[in-house]
Amino acid sequence: MECTMKNGEIVDKSGHPIGDCVLMKDGQMMMMTAGKMSRITTDTTLADGTVCKVDGTCVLKNGKQIKLSNGDGIEVAGEKVFRVKGLSPPGSHFQ
Repeated sequence: MECTMKNGEIVDKSGHPIGDCVLMKDGQMMMMTAGKMSRITTDTTLADGTVCKVDGTCVLKNGKQIKLSNGDGIEVAGEKVFRVKGLSPPGSHFQ
């Protein structure tokens, strides 16, 4: 899924805001909650049991590991992984 930043919120293609999420921005893991972005300084467990580490590695509840790159994010309430336009260098992509 591809999203964009609009008025400080991350929105999907239809303009609906993405719920709470974690994302990699400028080499730092960030948590967006209620429209406010803050840096993650310790490993964080999301509502669905996913564990996100400060290095950008997220371990899903099924054990699958995802390494977030700049501009990549994952929703707190599910396993939806997305890319935010403008937060990643052109030509980068998921592995």
